[in-house]
Amino acid sequence: MKYIVWFIVITTILSKFGISVEGVIASAGVVGLAVGFGAQTIVKDVITGFFIIFESQFDVGDYVKINNGGTTVAEGTVKSIGLRSTRINTISGELTILPNSSMGEITNYSITNGTAIVKIPVSVDENIDNVEKKLNKLFTSLRSKYYLFVSDPVVIGIDAFEDTRVILRVSAETIPGEGFSGARIIRKEVQKMFLQEGIKKPQQIMTPFNHSEKGV
Repeated sequence: MKYIVWFIVITTILSKFGISVEGVIASAGVVGLAVGFGAQTIVKDVITGFFIIFESQFDVGDYVKINNGGTTVAEGTVKSIGLRSTRINTISGELTILPNSSMGEITNYSITNGTAIVKIPVSVDENIDNVEKKLNKLFTSLRSKYYLFVSDPVVIGIDAFEDTRVILRVSAETIPGEGFSGARIIRKEVQKMFLQEGIKKPQQIMTPFNHSEKGV
């Protein structure tokens, strides 16, 4: 059985590189036998695993998201890559073992630098220009304090207006796979700075509720 599977794997790979294998398959006469033994799934797993490794689609330690049919089946750090399956440690700490043939769309967050995007709510009563200056002053220290920032975070501008608050948009380039971590650090440092500087947080609007109204 093992030799049958490997025969199919090798001939399939050769055919993908434009090498004719029709004569070899016809003379060996093993395709039907392999199918009869239920080797189709194994063959698909191994072929997919070969190309994952051959094309360096991702490596051990990369942070990836795996989709199949538009649904995310796994997201986390790659622990190991085999010809038949790949093991991924998810954010929640679970170990997911995926047959290689079940991988559809693969998003690798570790190939290029990451981006941390943070939306910061500020009270409409605050001087926005003053808040931006203080934020940018804070951000100049983060690159030396945290290794994962490739560039200083920067306030891009106002992202939205709401009833009691203005939303500022902040962006920062991080090392590969650290965009989410960078965003968490920015939020923490901004919160500390707001408390130190006395910058107001937006007030939540409370809607009066009249119990005497009918139908309530």
